[in-house]
Amino acid sequence: MLLHLVNMSQVIIEAGSHEISFEVEIARTPEEREKGLMYRDFLEPNFGMLFIFEEPKVVNFWMKHTKIPLDIIFIGENLNILHIEEHANPCLDTNANCPLYPSELPIKYALEINAGLVKEKHIEVGVVVTLEV
Repeated sequence: MLLHLVNMSQVIIEAGSHEISFEVEIARTPEEREKGLMYRDFLEPNFGMLFIFEEPKVVNFWMKHTKIPLDIIFIGENLNILHIEEHANPCLDTNANCPLYPSELPIKYALEINAGLVKEKHIEVGVVVTLEV
């Protein structure tokens, strides 16, 4: 199973004999990463957001003001999927009492997609990620 990022706007996962594609928005700046997918009511089935960090580090994601349940795929500098958080639930708590979803290991990238797609599409830890620019 390989994961390709084509022109940093499409993610293609080759799982055996089939491919899975996601159109992705890129969050590169601290402001873009902080906002993420907040306030959105809907995410198309084959869409997501790719977070790019300046350097590998352990990160915590939270779902404050996020209305869509998501799967979070944490990708290391070595371009392997290191950890997957399935079904990160929305958190509309105005007091910011939202749970944190840690990467557990230093990562360089994180991919958010609709909850349930990791299991449905058989995306697993250890998948090698290829970035094509």
